[in-house]
Parts: sequence; C-alpha cells; structure tokens
Amino acid sequence: PAPFLLAEHAGACGAVATVARTASRLDVLWVASDGSVWCRKYEDGPGWGPQVCVAGAGSAHPSAIAAVGRNPEHLDVFWIANDGQIWTNWWDSGENRGQWNQPFHLSDRGAAQVGALQVISRSSNHLDLFWIASDSSVHTTFWDGQGWHGHWAISSAGSTGHSVRKAR
Repeated sequence: PAPFLLAEHAGACGAVATVARTASRLDVLWVASDGSVWCRKYEDGPGWGPQVCVAGAGSAHPSAIAAVGRNPEHLDVFWIANDGQIWTNWWDSGENRGQWNQPFHLSDRGAAQVGALQVISRSSNHLDLFWIASDSSVHTTFWDGQGWHGHWAISSAGSTGHSVRKAR
C-alpha cells in the first residue's frame, strides 16, 4: 500500500510512542510542533479513527513521550515538559464517556532530563515509570490501583547516559 498522512493537523515534531492493546488495536501518540500531545487509534475493520488531542499546546517537550496499554480498554501516556516536570493522562473506554481525561503532573519541575522516559505495565493494576533525573541518575515511581507512590533514585548521580530503553 501507498504511504498516507497519519497526522492531519498538529504534525509530529519529535517523539512518537506506539501501543498495541490487542492484535487488532493500535494506538500512535506523538508530540506536535506546538508541544501538544495527540493520539490516533487503529482498529481492524473501521481502520484509523480521528486524531484526538491528549494535552494542549506547550504541554510537552518534543523528545519525550511514553505510552502503555494496561488492558485492551485502557491507555496511559507520559511525557516530560520543557521544565523537566513529568505529566500523564489516561483513556479508558468505560470512563469519562470514552474521552481522554485531564492531564496531571507526577513530579516537580526539573525532576527529569528531557528525552529520557519509559513506562511498563506488569499487570492491569500496576505501572512502573522510569526516567533520567537532572543529576543523571535513574528514578522510578509506581502506580498500583491505589495511586502514585512518590519517586526515588535507583542509581547514583552521574551514572547514566541520556535515555532509558525498554528491555525486549
């Protein structure tokens, strides 16, 4: 098939994240040139849905976005703002009339280096988030259905490069 335009408005400027929630459902998220965060879903049968704004202009640095599907009907996205603050938003087909919720921050300003962020779901009720802190240490936090639980270093200052990679 021929290539086609995926981002019709607010084109991608940097980071892109993808999630396959099932074998027939795919989500693509990106940071637009104005710092907004967008999502577009694909499902076998109907194909590509409309693109949806997840967070408004100025929300994200163009090099830092991560996403995970905790189950087939739920999606979480994370990004780093220009000021080093970590933000998140979530979508669930059974909540908020199937619309994205309001973004909220998980850290203070300066908590993260731009471009260094990863998330993984160990179960439908557990998320682990990792990032490179401003002192070049690796930090983490987790969500367990009861809320987010602080954050702490798991490596010493100066011990990292510039990005965190998921294990395959």
